[in-house]
Amino acid sequence: MPNKTIYVSDDDIKVLERAQQVSGGNLSGAVVEALRAYVRAADYRDAGYEEVVLRDGPDGVRRKRFFGRLLAEETEFDENTGNATKLTAYEGRTGKVVLAVHYVDWVNYGVTRKQKTGNWLKDLTGIPSVRSLFTAELPDWGDYSVEILDDVEQLKPLVPERFFERTAAALRPEIEDLDV
Repeated sequence: MPNKTIYVSDDDIKVLERAQQVSGGNLSGAVVEALRAYVRAADYRDAGYEEVVLRDGPDGVRRKRFFGRLLAEETEFDENTGNATKLTAYEGRTGKVVLAVHYVDWVNYGVTRKQKTGNWLKDLTGIPSVRSLFTAELPDWGDYSVEILDDVEQLKPLVPERFFERTAAALRPEIEDLDV
């Protein structure tokens, strides 16, 4: 087996020693494992995929990570309640479709106002989330869910038609070569 020499700066010696401890003394195995992950991530990026970390569960307490590419994104606001639903679709590196949903229900917001707020716009409309109607950013709290679908057709019953069409089109971009 060929030997390779790796030079490590004095500043990084502690990291190397810790890696040897964690690996049970097999430092070369730990280095090769780390390099495999590094090369795999670079290969995914070269293929157009980025690392995606999604929130999941109530208030997004769990995280789910994968390599994928963004297909479509849309936020819809309910005009009556101000509640919002943000849909985001990704293509995973294996071809599966990942649907991330962030739902904000203002009833669950920690502060409820039963009296006049002093904000004439909120008091006039009765909508506790008027600010949500004027911003593209949703608050961090709310319900999050992540669905992994085998193909884009499984997405159709879960999302509005327009969002489905945008996602399906992004999966199969057509390029027409023009001879002009």
